[in-house]
Amino acid sequence: MISFGEIWKKELLKISKRTKKRVNPEKDWTTKDYTSFEKDTMLAFYIIRKLIDGKKVTNKIISTNIRGRKYKSSGIKVNLLNDHRIPELFDFKNPIKLKFDLRFLVNQFVHSYIFYPVLSFADEGGLKFTDLTEHHVTDEELEVIYENSKRELESILFTSDDKRNEFIYEIKVNDLIKIYESVGNCKINTWSYEYNEKKSDYDVKLEYNENTGVSF
Repeated sequence: MISFGEIWKKELLKISKRTKKRVNPEKDWTTKDYTSFEKDTMLAFYIIRKLIDGKKVTNKIISTNIRGRKYKSSGIKVNLLNDHRIPELFDFKNPIKLKFDLRFLVNQFVHSYIFYPVLSFADEGGLKFTDLTEHHVTDEELEVIYENSKRELESILFTSDDKRNEFIYEIKVNDLIKIYESVGNCKINTWSYEYNEKKSDYDVKLEYNENTGVSF
């Protein structure tokens, strides 16, 4: 449980700004870049989890439906030695659209077994590639595209330990930023408490501005 929610929310907004700066990288990511992004994302969802547990986020935000996709397992069991072979492990030809709620995302990211940022590369003609894209160009041609293309951090593929042999999930980075900003800017006006005998603790009722929320 946390007492000073505003401090945590400010940190979340800082992570949002750093994530925005990563959307259009000028060069290939290094191991340090990947690690920093993963660290920021994990910290962001840990903060969101603590804010939810501390009654510092409205139910309107918690229950927001967030667009995403999931991909079924190919049948190959995911383990520590093959978890980087993403295209072999999941069926990316048949994406399934779905809606996430915030608690689901918190659980998946905090307990993630696979965390895979998806960067795209677009050539001058607008042809876009990712690590998961099927293409019909040679390795040499692909290398030229990578060297001369615009880069964009598009999404994250993720799955938790308990879901890794069922699905991998995908969320757009722009939607991730919306989540951070929505929670970070959530303003609660007043709290009221009523003791609940059954759970030997207090139920908390929050009053807030009706406009507090986010659209996806």
